[in-house]
Amino acid sequence: MKFSKRVEQLSDSVTLKINAKAKLLAAQGKDIINLSAGEPDFDTPEIIKSKAREAIDKGYTKYTPVSGIQPLKTAIVDRYKNKFGVSFSDDYVLVSSGAKQALYNTVETLCGPGDEVLIPVPYWVSYPEMVKISLAKPVFIDTTKTNYVLMPENIDKAINKNTKLLILNSPCNPTGVVYSATLLQEIASIVHQKGIFCIADEIYDELVYDSVSYESMITFIGSGSSNFIVANGVSKTYSMTGWRIGYAIASPEIIKKASKIQAHTTSCASSISQYAALSALTSGNSIIQEMQEAFNARRKLVIELFSDMDGITFPCPEGAFYLFFNISNFYGKKVNTSVAMAEFLLENYHVAVVPGAAFGDDKFLRLSYTLSLKKLKEGISRIRKGLLDVCR
Repeated sequence: MKFSKRVEQLSDSVTLKINAKAKLLAAQGKDIINLSAGEPDFDTPEIIKSKAREAIDKGYTKYTPVSGIQPLKTAIVDRYKNKFGVSFSDDYVLVSSGAKQALYNTVETLCGPGDEVLIPVPYWVSYPEMVKISLAKPVFIDTTKTNYVLMPENIDKAINKNTKLLILNSPCNPTGVVYSATLLQEIASIVHQKGIFCIADEIYDELVYDSVSYESMITFIGSGSSNFIVANGVSKTYSMTGWRIGYAIASPEIIKKASKIQAHTTSCASSISQYAALSALTSGNSIIQEMQEAFNARRKLVIELFSDMDGITFPCPEGAFYLFFNISNFYGKKVNTSVAMAEFLLENYHVAVVPGAAFGDDKFLRLSYTLSLKKLKEGISRIRKGLLDVCR
């Protein structure tokens, strides 16, 4: 059977593949500790679920406007005014079926054959594939020598006449690194000077820990620039991954073009999920405080346990809920790649992690601290034993 060249060049989602294999082994009765999934282990808060049931009972089950229901768009506008002091109108907002679709719509709107898109390494697994779907070319910029952040001078070196877009992720999946306000300002200056676009994926902006200060690219949209797009959603913050509600914030011109793509693909986001998201954004931060505190406690535990392991190095996560750790010192005898290491740990020690190759760096594994402290301790103990075993 012959398929399109576009789909044939796409890679499978390694994160979903590992997660599926872990669940299959668990279904077979294996005691699997799954540290691969990029989703919270908490249930969606009850107040959000109740509003969804209420939406069903009131008959809010029809198509909505392509860009989303008005109350939700207003709530998104209000969120950014309250959190970041930035004002913009609701025609800057496009509600989509998850932040992933918001990103996809934007890449498709801005990019095409001959264009180049700058992506820092390590990166979230779907960025390069979205660029390939648009028939543009992903161009990778390594950040391992610059503390896992993209430095302005490296952006400047990578830009040429074909460069159309830069994708930035803060807090970053998989490293947990958060970009400072100063660094964002310097990056924004280059974006302006070179006349390219920048998509800021800020899906983890409520999951920033301790005294780390978080800044958003929304500041530059609020100042009237049409070069910037912010993608966000409710999946991670409110434990609503399956509800599939995200949004893009950009100039009305970009939103109108992106809305055309959405109109001809998904029509609109789920009406019921939109009302649930409205409840999430208008119920106050108290409903997520427990999750934030739990993730921070888990983060501290993971950092402590991995800091005690010889041969392991990692960037200290400041946000999100991942640890990206270098295991290349354990290559040589039984395994030589991150994929082989992840498979070895899953098959022999029943702990699931994601190979760094999926994020553009084969020397690493990614762990999600989205399980209880007890399970994290056991999972990390298994990783330790597996790494020692692989060296024998």
